[in-house]
Amino acid sequence: MLYRSIIFLLLLAGTSVTRSQNIAVAVAASVKPVIDELTMWFDLKTDNKVSVISGSSGNLTTQILNGAPYDLFLSADTHYCRVLFDKNAALTEPKIYAYGKLILLSHHQIDSARGMNVLLEPWIRKIAIANPQIAPYGAAAVEALRYYQLYDTLKSKFVFGESIAQANQFLSTGSAEISITSASAAIQDSTNGKTYPYSVDAKAYKPISHAMVILHHGKDNPAVKKFYEFISSDKAKEIFQKYGFALP
Repeated sequence: MLYRSIIFLLLLAGTSVTRSQNIAVAVAASVKPVIDELTMWFDLKTDNKVSVISGSSGNLTTQILNGAPYDLFLSADTHYCRVLFDKNAALTEPKIYAYGKLILLSHHQIDSARGMNVLLEPWIRKIAIANPQIAPYGAAAVEALRYYQLYDTLKSKFVFGESIAQANQFLSTGSAEISITSASAAIQDSTNGKTYPYSVDAKAYKPISHAMVILHHGKDNPAVKKFYEFISSDKAKEIFQKYGFALP
């Protein structure tokens, strides 16, 4: 009887350890290539395992509010993190971990001298952007187009992705000749053939402040706080910069 009790306690302890070593992280699609590399370093440094779920910041927020068992959320803006905190779905205030940059990206040569007016070129039949209702980079794209007074002229050419990743897929598959996307996409898409990025002037859109929060589901998991802190480490900053992000 004593032997069985000891075995039961050991199994229970083992279950507790396993739970503490697994972290479910919801990330905006624009950040996924960075987080994939960060998790590789984190897994090497610790015994913890990180599962990454990516999508648009808006869709991930809806999933979290509907009970999705994520431990940490990295948004592409501060708004959605604030929504989660205000609705008591997050334990921490939004913390900015990086600033995003908006670019034009194409597999065709971009005449940078034309600036945003390159979008008026006749060879551009479709322009891919993320859904501005749920994706911060899509909202920034629309803001920039309105700033340059191009939105109304070009709106018939837009194809909307559910996230920045899907907008980039439209470019990769040839469904669009150009995308208005994140600077990180220029690094990520380099494996899909040569791409030509053009940086959109930052004055044309509000700063894209990427923020993160620890969610209630992760409150009893000590590994979550470790990964949360790791995102602000020197190694993490180095990787964010590699993918075109600016640091706070």
